[in-house]
Amino acid sequence: MKNIDLNKFKTLNRDDLMRTEQFTPNYIELGFRQEDINDLIEIALDKELKFFNSTDEKEIYYPCHAIQILGQLKTLEPFDALIGRIDDFADDDYYTSAVAYYLRKVGLAKIDVLYAYFLDRAKDIFNRMLIVEVLEDIFGQDSSIEEELEKVLVTYLKREDELDDGLNAFVIFLLVYVSEDKYIELIRHVFEHKPVDVFYDGDLEDIEIRLGLRDERETPKPSLFDFVKDNKSDFGSESIDMLSPWIQTKPKIGRNDPCPCGSGKKHKKCCLNK
Repeated sequence: MKNIDLNKFKTLNRDDLMRTEQFTPNYIELGFRQEDINDLIEIALDKELKFFNSTDEKEIYYPCHAIQILGQLKTLEPFDALIGRIDDFADDDYYTSAVAYYLRKVGLAKIDVLYAYFLDRAKDIFNRMLIVEVLEDIFGQDSSIEEELEKVLVTYLKREDELDDGLNAFVIFLLVYVSEDKYIELIRHVFEHKPVDVFYDGDLEDIEIRLGLRDERETPKPSLFDFVKDNKSDFGSESIDMLSPWIQTKPKIGRNDPCPCGSGKKHKKCCLNK
């Protein structure tokens, strides 16, 4: 690193990461500029793990901040390296979330790369979910990708060997967001023949009600209590004793909304599953 002043990072903390756009630092106002890009790429990739192995807790997160800065600077130069890098850091939520932030900023320019990553069965399931969330945000910014995004999501859902319940739920949610009830028959087929995490965005009846395809439920709404009880061998009696049927009494908070606890993080990254 030849030019960058690392003192610019001194005001940044771990708590500045994994937050909604509103609470993410404005790195440009903090003095980061285009002339810093080469140094920022070196920090973001940190191939020698200089920062990851630092004894200074702040320095450990410099690569994550560098990635987000590169996103705000809208540079495509490290795109391929960063999307490949999350394969090596799949268990590091801070790093992968920083890459997701970067991809949301510049991913439209390389949308085909994101589609290919998502459809690649060899990739880590949680990273594929991460890319689905990135695609959701990009679509929210630019609906011109609607037709090609539909095709990619439908291609995935038609695969009979895609059996991860979480990823299936993510994809169904995004397809409904993009296309409403256009592919409801395909969605019904998926619910009938493949596992879907109903605690992510509801079961088929919930979706049909939201789409105006039915007025009310015909079956009891799934509950986490019943799920754990039916799978007690996986959870143990203590887990069952700690749970009781729960009824929603407050307005639903969207996964991408700021968490009501005031942390500044997205609800899905904070209290959603607590």
